[in-house]
Amino acid sequence: MRKSTNLHRVLYRSEQTQKFGEGELEKIINSALKNNAKNEITGILITRGVFFLQLLEGDIKNVVDMFSKIKRDPRHKNIEVLLNEEADFRVFTKWTMGVIEDSSLTNLPEMLKTIDAILKQKEKESNVKVIEILKIFTANIKK
Repeated sequence: MRKSTNLHRVLYRSEQTQKFGEGELEKIINSALKNNAKNEITGILITRGVFFLQLLEGDIKNVVDMFSKIKRDPRHKNIEVLLNEEADFRVFTKWTMGVIEDSSLTNLPEMLKTIDAILKQKEKESNVKVIEILKIFTANIKK
């Protein structure tokens, strides 16, 4: 029997409703860093053109609250939850919000292909695979 924890994980993908202006993504990231640290949320945000892939992990209440805010944010559309589950451990223990942008992806062509498939909704395999991909991918990025 699995032990119940308060640790929770949400992985979703979405699209920008419109292309961000210069510096807008940086403002969003800075706000997320501050709010996530305060709420003990860790995770990663991968941006690829107008697409986002984000993993949030932490106390279930904090993660659910944060994801509810994201769903109400008018800058997102086509939000699709890929994973919403209880977790035994954090994938990103030290990242209140790791960020990987397009330029980081070009050095890893196989990961780029997989991330593109996930973001463009071509990847329909197990959600566990998505978490494994993120672990492998981020292991190749300088922390």
